[in-house]
Amino acid sequence: MDVIRLRKCQRCGKTWFPRSPGKPKICPTCKTIHWDTPKKADKVAAGKEVKRQAKEAEEAKQTGIRSKTRGIAAVFDDIPYLSPADAH
Repeated sequence: MDVIRLRKCQRCGKTWFPRSPGKPKICPTCKTIHWDTPKKADKVAAGKEVKRQAKEAEEAKQTGIRSKTRGIAAVFDDIPYLSPADAH
């Protein structure tokens, strides 16, 4: 059984269901044959974001700074835990 999947044009953003299963030849809105490949500007922007994240991770590793994504839990990791019995 063939499934007709929702498609999205990487150029104009149009989403559609093709009439038949398989890869559509063109985008029904902008008529480009490159509907499934992002624009070069999008590729460059995505590549720069990956490089920026890798650079931040490397700098954090070198300086010993914890990741920003750990949030408030990173602050409490360094505080010793006192059980209720130790508090008295």
